[in-house]
Parts: sequence; C-alpha cells; structure tokens
Amino acid sequence: MSRLIDKLKKSYQDAIPSIGFKTRTDSESNQNMPFIVSLSSKNFTLIPDILTLEIDALLLQISDNDDTENIFTSLSNEKTNIPWGLRMNNFSDEQIDQYMKAGCDFIIFEAEAAPVSCIEQEKMGKLLIINQSFPDELIETAGQLPIDAIVFDLQKETRPSIMHLMLCQYYAELTDKPLFSIVSTEIDASMLEVLHKYGVDGIITEIRTKSSLKQLIDFRQRINKLPPVKDRRKRQRLTPFLGAPSSTASDDEYEEEEF
Repeated sequence: MSRLIDKLKKSYQDAIPSIGFKTRTDSESNQNMPFIVSLSSKNFTLIPDILTLEIDALLLQISDNDDTENIFTSLSNEKTNIPWGLRMNNFSDEQIDQYMKAGCDFIIFEAEAAPVSCIEQEKMGKLLIINQSFPDELIETAGQLPIDAIVFDLQKETRPSIMHLMLCQYYAELTDKPLFSIVSTEIDASMLEVLHKYGVDGIITEIRTKSSLKQLIDFRQRINKLPPVKDRRKRQRLTPFLGAPSSTASDDEYEEEEF
C-alpha cells in the first residue's frame, strides 16, 4: 500500500470517535492532517532542502519535457523515508510502471485527461482532482471509483469564503473519500483550522522559491497546532437531489389494480 495513503487512513480513522474508554496520547491526537509539499519542475533544485523538513510527502509536478530519469535518480540518492508522488495527466502504462519502479508512492491527476489505467494501480495512492464545474452526480460517481482521496484546489484563496467552506463540507459528505485541499502558504492560520473542521483531511501547498522554506516551517507548525476534530462522524454519502414527485398522494392510493 502507498505510505501516504496508509498515513491518511490512520489520520482519517483517528478523527472518527470510537466506542469505549481508550485514551490517546497527545502525539496520537495531533496526527490531524497529512501535509504534502508540491514543487514544479523549475524548482526541483529545492528537493534536498525540503526533504530535511517535517513533511509527510513530496509532490512533483512533471511534464512531458522533464528529464524524469535524473529526477528519480536524485530522489533515490537522497535516501529519504519521505514518500513522493507525481502530479501529471498525459502518461502511458509504461510510464506508470517506470514511476513505480523508481519509487513513486502516489499520483494526483485530473479526471478529464488521465487514462483509465491509472486507477487500476493497486500499489500506488490515487488522488483525483475535482473542480466546481463537476455536477454532483459525477462527484458521487468519483467516490465509487478505486481512488483513495479527492482533491479540491483553493490555492488562489488566501482567505476562503463561506462558499468555499460549504463546498469543502459538501464534497466531504458527497463521497466517503478523504478530502485534500490545495492551499497557499499565505492562508490565515484560523482559516486552516476552519477548513479542517469543515471536512478537509489533508493539505497540499506549493513552494516556489528557496526563501519560502522558512514559511514552510511556519506552515507546518500551524498544522501541528490544529486541535483534533472530536465531533467528526463517519461520513454518510449524500444522494444528489434529482427532483420531487409531482403528487403528494400516499402509497396507499396507488395500489396495484387487479385484472
């Protein structure tokens, strides 16, 4: 199993109260949200610095023109225990096999461009990006696919609106999958707590310059200080509302006619 998804599942289940009198230590209850740091190809030189920080996973955004062989070699030479994954869309089955052999732990992709074969990879974590243009029926269907989590992009929002919170909670309830949110490192600390309260189970943030590394440390500290969501219950998938019957008559009025 993907190491990132294993951590996510432990964190996700830890947020659901269990029956009994078992107590948890502070370190256990602080496992609130997996934290993924994202890098574009022009900033891959920051990989050695980022891998020394307290993160849960590293996400590399690659394109067809990137020299993935050298990137993977560099990662293997770092000898890190931090899982890493790829965000991509245009790739073949052969490339997926190559990425797995190189140590890729998870992939993040968009439904419109990713090939069907990517969701059949059992050993890699699979995170599907959704957007506000998706109808409810498609999001519910996505929750029935063999993916491990869904991803909602809030990167441009340094102070999310009530609408964004409504969407986060709705997406979290519409499927039984954990929800990751892509956010800016500039996001207000109080907003980070609110996002977690309203359904966000994991955070992804992008680092663009070396000067942002200290900002990354501060961001991690914000996550560590988040209180556990004690009242989060096991999610029940919502059924999209497709319309109401035209009549309010009771079932007794529609008895089957005998011929």
